[in-house]
Parts: sequence; C-alpha cells; structure tokens
Amino acid sequence: MADAYARGVVSITDLISAQDASLTAELSHAQATFTFLIDFADTLRVSNSFDVLLDPQTREPWYHTVDAWFATHGISIPTH
Repeated sequence: MADAYARGVVSITDLISAQDASLTAELSHAQATFTFLIDFADTLRVSNSFDVLLDPQTREPWYHTVDAWFATHGISIPTH
C-alpha cells in the first residue's frame, strides 16, 4: 500500500486506513496469543499438572491427546 501511495495510486487516507487495519490485525493476533497462554496456564493450574512444561517425554503424548480431542470434536488445527 505504501508503494501505491508513493506512486500516487492511492490517497493518504487510504494508506492510513490500511495501516490502521494492519495494526488492528496485529493487535488482535497478540491479544489472542496472550489469551491462549493465560487459558493454557489456567488449565495446567486446575489440573495441577505442569509436567508438560518440564518433561519433553511427557510433552509429546500430551500434544497427541490434545490433537485427538480437537479431531474428535471436528476442530481443525491450523499449522504454520
């Protein structure tokens, strides 16, 4: 968008609107990540089990259990 503005194709208002939308999306992503981490920590606290954070051999089966739960409930997990 900045290139389009530099070429005179879009107005400054359009550029600022695009930058605002981009910032809003980045902030939403950060908030979702933060909320996930808080919920994850709360889940570990309630289950009184923090082994998944400490022991790599415990971590993999735990991930598989979580993946299976999502699959059973028809929820797809995005991959990066």
